Amino acid sequence: MSDDIDPNGENMLAAEYVLGLLNADEAAAFETLMATDASARADYARWAEDFVGMTDDIAPVAPPAALLDRIRAAAFGTAAMEEAAPAPKPVKPAKSSWMERLGLLPAAAGGLVAAMVALWAINLYVGPLLDPPATATVMLASADEGLVVEVGYVEDSGNLEVTRTAGAAPEGQVLELWVIKGENPPVSLGVLPADETGTLVVAEALWPLLRGAQCAISIEPPGGSPTGAPTGEIVAVAPIVWVG
Repeated sequence: MSDDIDPNGENMLAAEYVLGLLNADEAAAFETLMATDASARADYARWAEDFVGMTDDIAPVAPPAALLDRIRAAAFGTAAMEEAAPAPKPVKPAKSSWMERLGLLPAAAGGLVAAMVALWAINLYVGPLLDPPATATVMLASADEGLVVEVGYVEDSGNLEVTRTAGAAPEGQVLELWVIKGENPPVSLGVLPADETGTLVVAEALWPLLRGAQCAISIEPPGGSPTGAPTGEIVAVAPIVWVG
């Protein structure tokens, strides 16, 4: 499918891929290209880092604590809230305002309710889409690209989705995935699945290590390294690229 991609447009395709603007066929074609083209992988990593950097200076804004209660009351009524709350003190009816005398108050109140319902719906349904969980991708390839492995991760999910698009472990051995943060020694994330696709479950204590780190693959005996550190050849190393 990589034949369908214009090599001169790889840089822009990488940007559109990171932003999720490609359709399913185009995205699959670009993923196939990245599996064998180091420049495409570099374009992807560069765009991902650039887009992440655009959000560094955006401070989170917390809505007023009582806003959701007010929206729910306007949208669904206040019967339940009135049952739980103490009865209000009787108050003397106020004189009619000029809005009431002109017949505008009911319309204004109706418009306010409609606006509050719309705001509540946006926060409930659209908000999660505008603030999705951060994701990470690692494209690991040996120097001769005889082994190519892609690892995907959704922050705090605990699962690494592994896809091996080229190569395999030597007969009688396994491939083990490691995370390396700074000058710290490698920490095992587990033995890669024997199948081309599979899932590795990451212990919650290791989740913080995935930020600002890189991954590596080593060749190990069956069952993985017996020492807790790589014992065989390290065949691929690549940074973890985060989006969000």
